[in-house]
Formats: sequence, C-alpha cells, structure tokens
Amino acid sequence: MPVLSKYAAMPPASLHWYANSPALSPRAVDWADVLKNERNNTIFERDDCQVFTTSLLQREVIYKNNTALFAFDTAAQQTLSEPGDMTLTLEGCNALCGPPTFYVDSGPRFMTWILPITLLLANIELSPTDKRRFSALAETLGDPIDAVWSLTHKLQTWNQLYYLARKHVGTPRGGRLSRMRRRSRYNALRLVNKLCKTWNTRIRRREHVDSPALVTARDDEERIQDDEMRVRVVATVLAGFEDLLGVNATTGGFYENIIEELWDNKRHTYWIEAALELAGGRTDEFFPTWLVVSVYVLQVASAFVKGVGGEPPTPPGGVIASALFLSYLVPTAVLSTCIGAFTDRRTCINIISRLVDATAPPDIRDRPLTNRQDLCSATNWGDYFHQFHFRGGNATYRPFKVANLKGKTAVLKCILTAVASTLPTVAGFAGAYPILLYALATGFGCRHIWLLTIFSLWLFSALTTTSLNLLYRVPEHQKWQAILTKDTLIGIGSLTTIVLSAVGAFNSCACWGRALWVDKVIVPLVTAGFYKEQGQKIFPWIVTPVLGFQLCFCAVVIGVNRRGVYLMRWNEGPRGRLWEMGQRVRSQREAVRRKARSEAAEGESAGTGVQEGQATGANGATHSPVDTPRELQGADQESRDLLHDAAQSLQDEEFYDAPDSRDDGDPDPSSQEAEPVERMHPELNLAAQQINHPVERPVPGCGKLEGDGLEAYGNFEAQRYDRRFFMILWKTPRPRVKTQ
Repeated sequence: MPVLSKYAAMPPASLHWYANSPALSPRAVDWADVLKNERNNTIFERDDCQVFTTSLLQREVIYKNNTALFAFDTAAQQTLSEPGDMTLTLEGCNALCGPPTFYVDSGPRFMTWILPITLLLANIELSPTDKRRFSALAETLGDPIDAVWSLTHKLQTWNQLYYLARKHVGTPRGGRLSRMRRRSRYNALRLVNKLCKTWNTRIRRREHVDSPALVTARDDEERIQDDEMRVRVVATVLAGFEDLLGVNATTGGFYENIIEELWDNKRHTYWIEAALELAGGRTDEFFPTWLVVSVYVLQVASAFVKGVGGEPPTPPGGVIASALFLSYLVPTAVLSTCIGAFTDRRTCINIISRLVDATAPPDIRDRPLTNRQDLCSATNWGDYFHQFHFRGGNATYRPFKVANLKGKTAVLKCILTAVASTLPTVAGFAGAYPILLYALATGFGCRHIWLLTIFSLWLFSALTTTSLNLLYRVPEHQKWQAILTKDTLIGIGSLTTIVLSAVGAFNSCACWGRALWVDKVIVPLVTAGFYKEQGQKIFPWIVTPVLGFQLCFCAVVIGVNRRGVYLMRWNEGPRGRLWEMGQRVRSQREAVRRKARSEAAEGESAGTGVQEGQATGANGATHSPVDTPRELQGADQESRDLLHDAAQSLQDEEFYDAPDSRDDGDPDPSSQEAEPVERMHPELNLAAQQINHPVERPVPGCGKLEGDGLEAYGNFEAQRYDRRFFMILWKTPRPRVKTQ
C-alpha cells in the first residue's frame, strides 16, 4: 500500500507532523524569496510542482532533510521527500508551487460535470409572458425547495381536479369496473382471450360499414373507457381554468360551480373541443428532457467506467461534489416538463372564453354587471397579463399553495408536501459533503465552507418565501418583487460559486492541506493513485444512490399524481377519436341545415308563409328552420321554441354513446344526403302531432289540464333504442289548472 494512502486514511490530528523540528530544521530562511528565481513554472498544479521540486533536489538546491519544506514523519523518523510520497508543508507549498491559479484542465472539468447538469435549466418550462418569464430560472436557482414544492403542488391540484370531475360527471360503476379491468390484466389468458374477441368483433363490424368513423364498440370495456374519457375532458377544462385564475381559485367549491353551471351532455362537444385545444396548445418536452437526463447520467458513468467513457484525463475528485450538489435540477426539470406551458399567454384565455360563451346559461350571460363577481381582479388586460406570472402563470412560483388550508387533513398534506420537496436538495448536499470529505487531504476543508453556506441560504430562502406568502396584508406584487430579488441574488451567487469551485477557484495550498483543522499543514503532491483508488471504491457508491434517488423522486411524484399528469398529455388515439366524433356531429348538423334550407325554399314557393332562413318565436327569439321539422311549422311559436331546443339536444350525440344504427351499416350523414329530422327522430313527429291536435292528459295531484300539447303535458321525454337510454327532461312552467 503506498505511503500516501496509508497516511491519507488517518485523521489529520493523529499524523503528528513537525515541520520545524529543532534537530532537523536548517536555520530559518524565507524559502519563498530564495526559490523565487528558481521557480519557472506558471501553473499551479501538483504534478508540475512535484517535477520542479525533484529537479531542485537533484541539483541540490534544496535537501531532503529540510523540514521547513518537507513534512516529517515522526514514526519513520524521516521526511516525506521521495518522489513516490512527496509531501510538503504549507510554507514549502507556497515556496515551491507558486501562486494559486485555476485548474489546467478546467475546461474538461466544466464540460464533463457542470455543463450537462446546468443544461437542464433550458428544459424548465417558462410562463408565456414577456422578459419576466426568466424569473422561473432565478426562482429555481435561488429557492430550489420552493420551486419543487410549487411544481408538486401544481400536479396535486390537477390530480384533485380529475377526482372532482369523476365525482360529478363519472359513473360509480365505471370506476369499479375500471379497477376490475386492471386486476384482470394479471391474468394473461383472459387478456389474450378478450383481445381476440374484441378483434373479431371489430372485423365483423368493419365488413358492414362504409366509413371507419362509424365503427363503435358496445362492450363494457368500451363503456369504461368512454366514462374515463368524459371525466378526462372535464378535468382538462378545469385545469385550464386553474391555469387562468390560479390564486383566485383555491377552493374546490369554485370548480364545482363551474361544472354545475357550464357542463351539459347536450353541449359536450364544446367541452371536447376546448379540452383538445388546451392539450394541443401546451408544450410537451417530456421526452427531450429525459434525453438530456440520460446524457447526464451516461456522462457521469463515463467518468467511473472505462468501458463507457475510456480513461478520463484526470481522476475525478472534488469536482464531483459540485455536480451532485446541483442534482436537484433533475427532478425540477422533469416535473416542469410534465406540466408544460402555453406558447402564447392568450391561448388559454381564448379557449376558455369560447367555452363559456357557448355553454353558459342565459341567466349567467344576461346577468347585470353589478351582480357579477370578476374572476380576474385586473381592470384591463394589460394589468392582468402583468400579474399573470405571480398569480398562477408561473409553475415554479405558487404563493397560494399555503392559503385556505381548512381542516387537519389539508394542513397535514401541505406539511408533508413541503417536507418531501426538500428531499432533492438535501440529497444533493448529502452526496457532495462526503465526496469533499474523502478528497485529499481527507477531512473538513475550505470547500465545505461554500457548500454549507449555499445549503443554509437555500433553507433560509424557502423559509423566507413561505413566511412572506403568509402575510396576507402585503400586496401580491410587492411580495413577488421581494422574493424575486432574494432569489436572484442567491441564485446568481450560488451558481457562480459552484462553477468557480469546479474550475479551480479553491485551487490553493491552504485548500490542498486542510488548513482549517491542523496547525502544521501537509500538502501531498502525488494524488493520481489515491484518486484512482477512491474513484473505484468510494465515489461510485456515493454518486449512484444520489442520482438514483433523484430519478426515483420524479417517478414517485409522477406516479402519485398520474391522473393529473395525463390531463395535458393526450395520446393520438383518444385525441383522434374525439376529433372524429366532433367532425361527425358537425357533419350531421350541416346535413340537417342543408335539408332544412331546401324544405324551407319549397315551403316558401308553396305559400306556406315560412320565411327563408328565419323563424321567429313568440318570445322574440329567432331560430333557423334548420332545426325545425316541417310538422312543427303549424304549431304555436312557444311550443316550437321548446321543440327546437329538444331537437337540437337530440342532434348532439353523446361522445360516449353512439347510436346502434351505425353498427347495422347506416351511412354517414356527411357522405350521403341526410334524412329529415322527423325521420331521424320519430318521437319529434309524435310530439308535433300532439301540438297540432291538443289533448288533455291527467297529471297526478292536478285537475284537468288545458293547454297546447307539450306545454300542457309539462315535459318531453325521448328514448333511444340502443340498449341504453338517453333521457332529456324539458321542464316548462307549471300549467294553469282548471279547478273543478
């Protein structure tokens, strides 16, 4: 075992070096002044210093027994001046090695260890604002704990929105069968049998249809998927509201009101279009980010495994600590790309505005401005976009994550999330500290000072950010400005210190010799064998668990909030199926309009009195004859208004429930001439006959009714004949009852 390794493994306090032993020390001289003219090396590097010292010994400029320059081993009673274990004192290092400089190989060190991990900053999604978008980088570098916490909170919010949507628009049976389906996957034989049956069934259906868009499945498996698809559509739209409002929507009751006011099966196509546009307008850099992470992991592995990267130019040492300390950027970049961002800040606003205009009830659209509660507290769009980056538009800064915590469960969940968000930063510090501890000379050194300082500043930054967010009386923009200033100063200082440390800012005799703990410092010059041994036995066992933990943290967060992650990650299969459904519904509507226009033209020529393109109701509403069957044209206008809405609702197909007629080979309305509405829906024909010929129908608890058809009866009910029922209950005001 080399002498250097034997002594390096011992604690510094037990080495007992006496550099100024009275028996062996020459007379006191200023060796730095004596050797000033002899030193011709301009690079502060251990190997060059060893070569220069050996040449001085050979020329007898200095002697081996000089304890002012060479360390003295009291156990062996000799100085460490041999080429194999040459060790200098602090005075000898300053005299022989020259002034401190950066590493000779500072470029390869930076390219191998620092650049790959800092490139992950480019994968952090920035909010679609102006130059303030780069505040996300300052928040990531200056407050990594709060940044990870904010990203995790964003995914948790989306996950909660999914379960909220399933609670309101999902079916309990669908959730139970979905769990049963997942259990059945473990049975390979049942799975193969089910796939074969499904495949054969779809082949038989394709033989009887003309268009692939008409192929639909009718088994329980497809019903479960359609139920999940409907829930996913609603949850995606709610996530769009959350992106738009952020701090103004921190309670579940807000989203419940949105579902109750805007969701309607008759207008589900608008929700589908909004969900697809929200998912399509969001960036998706998930796989490129994983590619960058994989390159970084391979780059680290190449420094330890010769079969991957060959022989490194210099054995890895303390520079590994700098790279591991920044390893928290791995989960930060991965979680950020899971969330994504809109390419334009107006995209989400336009989509949500169209949805609200198309689905909001009349009592909400026509409500006076004095009775409305604005969701955005800005006076104009300029103020709103100015506040967008600190009111929910920036995923790395969410000040409202600690607001409106009601109940012990919410408080406990918030605390657990905050503690879990500190783990990536703590893991990076836990890996960097022992690497610096095992670097030459072993023990606590000057590099530990900047490591502890930056880690303490990050903890202080997280506590400061949380404390400022709890100050409700301070305006939001003032808190954001204070937090951004703090994060910018800490982030720039931290990154600069880490990079400078990696390229040789602490490349000095004092840092080589651990001057903080021992009075008589030793500076070993032969380190190649020591770092090679450490790189095979110690460093890999520190680097591998740290990087593995960072990747596992990403997997756990994504797995726990997988429902929320998938809200904005629509695969091509369901996206194409929903798009085809929307195209089919629009084709049906257009076909009905074309047929109605032709019938309206015929009626006008026959003197029926029907105006071309318009039909005005008794209440002043104007309808197109597109959706009005010809049997209804002789009825009173108020009943026609009701049946117009009923016909429109019947034309809107449920996206999870296509009619069985398509399985029997009915042609596509978009490809052939569409049938009139009364033939497509015979129940409308029956209702029209009731309007033209009023009848009296008894109602429990009432006397005889008098009125016209549908209004007297009080409701209209339509039944589908595809093994399921789609009920539309159209309630009208209570009719007048003639008392006996």
